[in-house]
Amino acid sequence: MRYNYYNINLSGEEDESSRLQQLSDFLQHYKLSQYLHIFISEGFDRLLSLLDITESDLISLNVKRGHRRLLQRAIATARGVPLSTPIVISYGYDEPDVSYMPKPGTTTTATTTTAAAPKVAFLDDDIYLNEGDYAYYRRSLHRKRKQYVPSKPVTAFDELINEVQSQNSSMALADITELAYEKWNKFTGTEKEKYEREALHANADYVMD
Repeated sequence: MRYNYYNINLSGEEDESSRLQQLSDFLQHYKLSQYLHIFISEGFDRLLSLLDITESDLISLNVKRGHRRLLQRAIATARGVPLSTPIVISYGYDEPDVSYMPKPGTTTTATTTTAAAPKVAFLDDDIYLNEGDYAYYRRSLHRKRKQYVPSKPVTAFDELINEVQSQNSSMALADITELAYEKWNKFTGTEKEKYEREALHANADYVMD
């Protein structure tokens, strides 16, 4: 299916009625008009401010997860990011440098920590380390990766699973997942937001030093 772009023109930003109309047209183009009034009431009353909205802003405004992704893609496209490029979600912390693209096959992020670059180099050259240094390096690398660089972004459901697991340590993982799934389906939007926020904080380590 062909992606339908919205052609942004900010020349009418000085006129209030033009700003509101452009914001309305933008949201209508992506079938997100239901959020127009809430965006305006929270100060996102022009397209220019909406382009800087963060993931935490969208969560606090109760924008649905799928709609958040649709809006983030629309914003990224408006900023000139190709459709073939994965969206870098802004969590409201230090923003990744979207101008940097990792080489194919690598797992580093756009805001890889200062220590991440030598880690990759050492992985390529670790055969030259002596046995003691190599063992220490592997332990240190495993510990730091586990603490600061998750293999994938943490989700709200991951946070719920961790909570259920801590309360039912004797249960099998499959049973824990099933129990967490049952709980998640019964949660209200407000209850789910607690885990969304925990995931945001966990993902801060994924995009920050």
